[in-house]
Amino acid sequence: MYGVDISAHQAADAVKQIAAKGKASFVITRNSSGSYTPDSDLDAFMADINRYGLKNSAYLASYAKDEAEAAEEADFLVSLVEKYGNRPELPLFFDWEYFSADYIKRQFGILATKDLVQKITVAFCERIKQRGYTAGVYCNLDFIQRFYTPEFWAAHPDYKLWYARPGLAQPDRECYLWQYASNNGLADFGYNGDIDKNILYGEFVEEIEPMKPLSSEPVRMYIGFASPGDIHTLTVKLEGLGIPAQEQDGYIITGYMSSGDQCYIMTDCHRLGIPYEIYEEPEEESGEDNRPENTQPEDEQEQAGEGESPANENSPGLLELLIKAIFEFLKGVFKV
Repeated sequence: MYGVDISAHQAADAVKQIAAKGKASFVITRNSSGSYTPDSDLDAFMADINRYGLKNSAYLASYAKDEAEAAEEADFLVSLVEKYGNRPELPLFFDWEYFSADYIKRQFGILATKDLVQKITVAFCERIKQRGYTAGVYCNLDFIQRFYTPEFWAAHPDYKLWYARPGLAQPDRECYLWQYASNNGLADFGYNGDIDKNILYGEFVEEIEPMKPLSSEPVRMYIGFASPGDIHTLTVKLEGLGIPAQEQDGYIITGYMSSGDQCYIMTDCHRLGIPYEIYEEPEEESGEDNRPENTQPEDEQEQAGEGESPANENSPGLLELLIKAIFEFLKGVFKV
C-alpha cells in the first residue's frame, strides 16, 4: 500500500494534487519541528486530508535533549492531532535525526550517545502510548547501527519501525513502513515536486482507549501471574523508573508509583496480557481481644452466675401459678 509524507517543504496544495492522482492510500504530515510551533502548512494539509478522505498520521521532528523534553514534544504532537478531530490510522512517529544531534551539541554541548537517544525515544513513545495512540520511530540504516540496536527493538516490540532506506528494490530488514524514495512525485503520485514515498507493510492501527491510572494518588501495584521472561522485562522497566520491585513466584509487588508511571507499566501489562491491581497491604494481627465489650468468657459467665436464681425474685413460681389456676376452677364450679 503506497503513501507519502509531507511537510512545509511541499506546496500547501500538495494533498489536493496527490488526491487527484489517486495512488496514495495515506498521507503522513510533519506536524511540528520541536514542541512549540506547528508546521506552517498544517492547516491546509489537514483540511484537504479530511476533504478527500485520505488515511493519515503524523510525525514530529524532535529537538529534545532529554526525556522531559521528549515527553513534552509527544504531548504537543497529540494536541495537534486532536485539534483536527480525526483519528490517525497509522502510528504517531518520533523523528530524531542528524539535525537533532547537531542542535543539542551546538546549543548545549551534549553529545548524542546510544543511551541518550534511546532514553529520549522511549520517553516520547511511552507518552504517545499513555495518550492512547500507537507509537513509531523513524530512522535510517546509520541510526539503526549506531543507536537503535537489536536490543532496543527487542525491548520495545510494540514500537513500529518507519525505515528510511531509498535505492533498494525492497527493504533489507523487517519494518512496518518503508520510505523507499525521495524524488519528483509527478509520475506516480501526481505531485509536481520532490516528495517522500512510502510503502506500508503493516496494518492500519486500531483505535486504542487512553490508558487510565489505577489511582490519581501514588499506589503500589500487584502484577501477575506472568512468565519468568515477562516478569524480568517488567522488573527491569520498573527499576529503570527508580521503582522498587519485589519478585515473588510469578508475581511482582512494586513500590509506590505515580499515576504516570502506573499508565506506563499498565500499558506493557496490557500488551503482554498480564493482570494487575492495586496492592493492598496485609492487615497486621494486633493480638488484642476483639470480642464485644460486654461479652465475657463462658467460664467467667458461669462464675458470675453462681448462686443467682434464673428468675426474678418478685416473679411468681410455677407451683403458685398452678394453685391459683385450681382455685379459680373450683370457684367457678361451686360458685364460691
